[in-house]
Amino acid sequence: MCLPSSERGHPEPKAKAPSTVQVSRAASSFSAAIDSSFPRSRGIHHRFIVDNPSRNHPSRSLPRASNPAEPNVNNESSLHLKQLLTGQRVLSLSVLVDGLPTIGLLPYALKPDFTAALVHASTLARHTRGLTLGAPFSCLIHADDDRASDPLQIPRLTLTGDVRPVETEAPDYRLLSEAYLKRLPQSEVTFSLGDFGLFELRFREGRFVEGFAAASNVTLEDLQHLANSNRAK
Repeated sequence: MCLPSSERGHPEPKAKAPSTVQVSRAASSFSAAIDSSFPRSRGIHHRFIVDNPSRNHPSRSLPRASNPAEPNVNNESSLHLKQLLTGQRVLSLSVLVDGLPTIGLLPYALKPDFTAALVHASTLARHTRGLTLGAPFSCLIHADDDRASDPLQIPRLTLTGDVRPVETEAPDYRLLSEAYLKRLPQSEVTFSLGDFGLFELRFREGRFVEGFAAASNVTLEDLQHLANSNRAK
């Protein structure tokens, strides 16, 4: 009877781990296959990002206009982003409270220059405890879910930044509160309640996903371009 080598006291030879070059080639092949599955459309290159130890895959940003002072209104991706930002009225807000992530659903309005979102929150809500000066936040804005379509195709925007409570004595309180009420006039009653406060969610950067395998980095400049195009109408 012939015993396996492991039972005769000889260990089985270990399989060699793939080299960095092999992993790199495999990742490149996979990326190329994905690219061929999602061809260019609407002038945007859809790319599925693959971890690759030998090279970085920097995420693309929204294309800039040739003149940075002008709004990039001709880019379809930018137009979709503006439609999402100005068309929706609520965002999911995540903050830290006692070191733990806490999420809330809040109505929002945009600051006139699109560099921040304005929320009016009650101190009775747990998430408001995380809205302190300089506190980090992350928020998600997404389009409506259509049951007839693929949920992976729902456009969504994630934004990160820091918080600024807007005190009633602040020089810009009136301007920001008017911007909020212009967008959400039904919230006027909450401004007479003592436990509510106005908060500015100052954007730092974001990520816009138009659909499956179609994502873009969003910078503060991109948002300002959208605001300029909005005012130009």
